[in-house]
Amino acid sequence: MDGLLVAFLRTRTSSNHYHYDLVIADTNSKSEQLIETPGLGASRPVIIDHDVYASIILKDRTLIQVCRQGERSMKTLADIGDASIATTEAVEVDIDP
Repeated sequence: MDGLLVAFLRTRTSSNHYHYDLVIADTNSKSEQLIETPGLGASRPVIIDHDVYASIILKDRTLIQVCRQGERSMKTLADIGDASIATTEAVEVDIDP
């Protein structure tokens, strides 16, 4: 909200595949933190109250992770396996204008 923290994806390619690592930049201290992510990489990050949230897409699961202010690594908040998604019942959602 105050613009002191910026998070974005850094793309790298290898063997015709894209990989998305997470970069967290502190504009106050002019420092950057590169968080190398496993699997396909990170989703677009979201900043909430100086904490950076992203989902990490692996081969058979998705991790929801957070990097809290002042910490140098991501903490896993949820681990969602493909099997748990496959057993979930479909829900139809209608959105009225």
